[in-house]
Amino acid sequence: MAVNRFGGLAAVASGRLGDARFVLACLSGVFAMVCWLALMPGWLVTEPALVAAAVVASVAAVILALIPGIRQGVAHGVAGSMSLLAGCLTVVGRGGVDSAAFAFLPVFVTAYAAMFFNRPAFIAHLAWSLLISGAALTVTDPGNRENGFFVTVLAVAMTTSSVLLARLVRQVWYAATHDPLTGLLNEQGLRAALAADPSGAGTLVMCDINRFAHVNAALGRDQGDELLREVAGALQQVWPRAPLARIAGDVFAVWLAQPASAELPDIILRRLAGRHGPYRLGGAQVDVTFTAGIAAADGSAPPLLLRRAATALAAAKRDGRPFQLWSPALDDARSEDLNLQAELRAGLDNGELVVFFQPQVARHTHHIIGVEALVRWRHPRRGLLSPAAFMPAAEHSPIISDITDHVMQEAIRQGSVWSSAGVPLTVSVNVSARCLTDDALPDRIAQHLLRWDLPAQLLTVEITETAVVAQPQQASRLLHAVRDCGARVSIDDFGTGHTSLALLAGLPVDELKLDRQFIAALAQPKVAAIVATVANLAARLGMDSVAEGVEDEHASRLLDELGFTVQQGYWHARPQPAEAITAMLYARQGSAQPR
Repeated sequence: MAVNRFGGLAAVASGRLGDARFVLACLSGVFAMVCWLALMPGWLVTEPALVAAAVVASVAAVILALIPGIRQGVAHGVAGSMSLLAGCLTVVGRGGVDSAAFAFLPVFVTAYAAMFFNRPAFIAHLAWSLLISGAALTVTDPGNRENGFFVTVLAVAMTTSSVLLARLVRQVWYAATHDPLTGLLNEQGLRAALAADPSGAGTLVMCDINRFAHVNAALGRDQGDELLREVAGALQQVWPRAPLARIAGDVFAVWLAQPASAELPDIILRRLAGRHGPYRLGGAQVDVTFTAGIAAADGSAPPLLLRRAATALAAAKRDGRPFQLWSPALDDARSEDLNLQAELRAGLDNGELVVFFQPQVARHTHHIIGVEALVRWRHPRRGLLSPAAFMPAAEHSPIISDITDHVMQEAIRQGSVWSSAGVPLTVSVNVSARCLTDDALPDRIAQHLLRWDLPAQLLTVEITETAVVAQPQQASRLLHAVRDCGARVSIDDFGTGHTSLALLAGLPVDELKLDRQFIAALAQPKVAAIVATVANLAARLGMDSVAEGVEDEHASRLLDELGFTVQQGYWHARPQPAEAITAMLYARQGSAQPR
C-alpha cells in the first residue's frame, strides 16, 4: 500500500481523520502557547530559549496539521531539533527539577512529531525523549538525585500517554480510511493515497461487477458480501502494490502509477479477465465480468479524478462497453443530462409531455384490439421529441417516476374514453425499472382505474425482461400487486434478458412481447425458429404473444403463420395522438374487439 500503516497518518488531509489530527495538533499548539504566555513577559528576557522553544512548538504543530506536502520533512526536522534543544536546555539550565521541566515542552513536540514516522523511528524518538527527560536531573545536578524518581515517573507517564494517543489515532485512521467488509481502502483512504503520491502522474481505474444485483437477489446478501471479499482478494493479486479501494457497493478503484496510454485499457481488461472466476459461493459457482471507467491524472485534485472515473464508468455501463476512457466530452454530456432533466421537470409541470398511442392488431384479421401508450415531448424550442431524446436522461433521475405516473394516468383516462364510446381497447403502459422499488405504484394505478372508471382488465402494465432479471424479487412483488388490481402484466423486450424458465413460471405474466431485434432478423431460419418457439411457449403457458417492430407485409404474414396473437409496428400504424386513433377506429367501424 502506498499509504503506510504507521506513516500514513501524515497523508490524510481531509475528512474525519483530518479533523482528529487537526485537533491533536491544536492541543500541542495550545500547550505550547500556554507555556509561552505564562512565561511572558517576565521570562522573555530571562528565559529566551524556552520562549523560543514554545514559539517553534506552536508553529510546528500547525505546520504538521495543515501542510501535507512537506509534513514528513518538517516532522523529522522538528523532532531532531526539539530533541537537541531538549538536551541543550537540560545541560545548560539551572539544574534540578526546573531544568528537567524546561525540557518537557520540546520533548512533547518530539513525541508528537514521532507519531508521523514508521515504527522504528517512532520507538527511537520516544526512547530519546525518555532518556532526556528521565536522566535530566541526574546529569545536571547530582545533588538533587532525590527528585530523579519524580522526574522519571513524569517522563514515563508523558511518554506512555503519547504512545497510547498514537495508537488510538492509528486506529481512528484505519477505521476512517478502510472498508470493514474487504479490508481495502475506502474512498477516503483512496483520496489520501492519491494526495500522497508525489508524482501526481498515473491512472485511476474504477470498475464494478456486472449483474452483481442478480447475485444478491439469487443467492442472498451474505453470499453477495462473500463475493465482494473474494473479488477484493483477486484484485489484490492483480495489483499487489497499488492502492486498491472499495468505493461503494460493488465498485472498486485502483490507482496505477503509470500514465494512460493506448495499450493500457487492453492491459487492464486482460488482467480483469483473469479474475472472472469461477467463485464458489455456498455450493454454487459464479463467474463475473467487469466494466471499467478509466481517468488519467492531470494534476487534478483527488475528488475531481474520482468523479471523472465514475463518469467514465457510468458511460461504459450505459453504452454496454467493457471500458470507457474519460474525456471532457463525457462531462459535457453529463452537464447536458442535468440541464435536460431540469428542462424535463419544467416541461412536465407545464404540460409539454403528451401521450401518443400505437395500435396493436389481432392475428390474421389485423383489427385494432389495443394500443401502447408512448410519451412525446413538445419542446418549446426543439419541437416534438421522441423518447430516445430524453428518456435516457430521465431514467437516471427520480423524475422517471413522475413521467411514468403521468403516462399511466393519461393512458387510463383515454382508455376510459374509448371504452365509454363502445370501443374497448387494451391500453399498454411501460413501467421503468426504477419504479420496481416504488411500493405505492400499484395503489396509484388502482386509484387511476377507479377515478376514470376503466375496467382493470383493459390495462396492461409492461416491464422489460432486463429489469425482471436484475431485480427479480422487487419485480415479482410489484407484478403480483399489479395483478391484484386486476390489470394484465406483460414482459417487454422478451429474449434480451436471459429470463430463466423457473422465474417466468413464478411471475403473474399474461403476455410475452418479443424484442424487435428478432423481428428485424426474421428472414434468418434460426431466428425464425426462435420466434416460433417463443410463440409456442406463450401459447402453452396461456399467454398472449406480441411481436413489436413489424415493418413490412412479409414479416406480418410470417408472424401470423408462426402463431403470434398480436402485432405492432409501422406496417400497421405509427404512434399517433389519441384523436388520430379515434378517427382510425371510426374509419374501421366494427373492427375493434376486446382482447
